[in-house]
Amino acid sequence: MLFFSHITTVTGVVLPAKELCALARSKGILSAVDGAHVVGMMRVNMHELGCDMYTSSPHKWLQAPKGSGFLYVRDEVIDRLWNTIVTAGWDEPKLRGALPAHRQLQRALALGNARGCATGKSDRMERIERRHRQRRIIF
Repeated sequence: MLFFSHITTVTGVVLPAKELCALARSKGILSAVDGAHVVGMMRVNMHELGCDMYTSSPHKWLQAPKGSGFLYVRDEVIDRLWNTIVTAGWDEPKLRGALPAHRQLQRALALGNARGCATGKSDRMERIERRHRQRRIIF
């Protein structure tokens, strides 16, 4: 597994996540991206990045409640993971299309976080990212 931070904590360097994920996939390696400092600072699209997993902590820049966060897992690799905390039916592939209750909750949380930071079609997120880059909070 290739695991890396999308934006580093100390220096604020933005790593080339899309290229790193493509490299990992070309070698048959899973990619896991720590996006703790991304959500609320810059636009992020997990599908465009091509990552297998992406995590974030919206409490950092979106001021969501402490302990909130999300884990995105690309559908094609979800069967390669083993959950340690689950609800009944989590390992039933036939239920995936029907979205069992725990997956509905997971998607609802992810969508809620995404809607909290995705500004729709406005340019608000672009302005936030541009301002942070100007202030050198992220490079």
